[in-house]
Amino acid sequence: MGSDSFDNKDIIAFGAYLLVLLVVGFTLVGEMELILASLLILCLLVVLFLWKKELHKSMAKMIFWTPVLFPWLLWLIYWTLIAQQTFWLQGLNRKDYALFLAPGQMNADTVRIQSEDDIAKIRSYPSVIKPNICTTANRGVTVVFNEMEAVNYFKLNASQFAYDMIGQTFLSEHHEFSVMYFRLPYYSTGTIKTLGIRRKNFNAIGQYSIEAVNELITSRLKDHIDEYSRKVGWYFGRGDFRAKSLDHLANANIQWMEVNFGSLGDIAEKNNMVRGPKSELIFQGFPNWFRSARTAAIGVYVGVMNILMGHINFCESISNVHRLIGRYSLCGNHEHLWGRE
Repeated sequence: MGSDSFDNKDIIAFGAYLLVLLVVGFTLVGEMELILASLLILCLLVVLFLWKKELHKSMAKMIFWTPVLFPWLLWLIYWTLIAQQTFWLQGLNRKDYALFLAPGQMNADTVRIQSEDDIAKIRSYPSVIKPNICTTANRGVTVVFNEMEAVNYFKLNASQFAYDMIGQTFLSEHHEFSVMYFRLPYYSTGTIKTLGIRRKNFNAIGQYSIEAVNELITSRLKDHIDEYSRKVGWYFGRGDFRAKSLDHLANANIQWMEVNFGSLGDIAEKNNMVRGPKSELIFQGFPNWFRSARTAAIGVYVGVMNILMGHINFCESISNVHRLIGRYSLCGNHEHLWGRE
């Protein structure tokens, strides 16, 4: 093993090791580099603890350098990815059928369209037809006013959207909201991280922007979202719903339009700033990457708890691997490789 103490070469090697893992993590999964960094820091702390306490310096070096460590980390990360709602495999099917898992009065009138015959199931017009995945920036979302328009839309776009679309009643005068929500697997109630209202300003990113309106959260609305999450099996992610008015929202008289498992994120959150008596900026903290780290930590914790609570079906998870590749090819976005919307 050589010397029992760490030298400059060890420090340089550790820095290179950390850098490579961070770059690989960022390339593959975006925010996962934060999780990788956390795991590496934990391993480093174990090493330094053993070294400082002079229990066994050679053992500390062995723990750090042994080839067994890296496969162990991969195994841990793999099971976390399988389990957590941010990068899960099992939840792909839940996303597809989420609107059919809760009572009809909770959801907008929704029809899954996988063939031309399914269009006849649309009960009223105008309706919205959109792909079941890859709707970022309203991609593929179209209003149709009769059955002929719906049939033509299907013929033109079916292959592009892998013959998987949904049709929903068009509610033109309703307010549309997005809620970022998470619930631990052993709790019956969860946390609304952010409630946002969609403003249709046709900006460069898409056809709307989202403004945080957490002040509109009521106990009745929270109870409704908790109930919905339990019925759908939704632990972590973003849900979109509509309400006819703010009074309807307060009384939880809403209709769910979509549930995106695992896309938690932030809505219009600004850096926290501390200003002095003359409004001069004294401190600006908690930037977006801190919030990203917090979000990633929530996802990991929810994932580990899903493992411990037995909510993971390994066979179903593995059977969905081919859908990840198809989703990536269809959407052209690496985030979709991990089932995110």
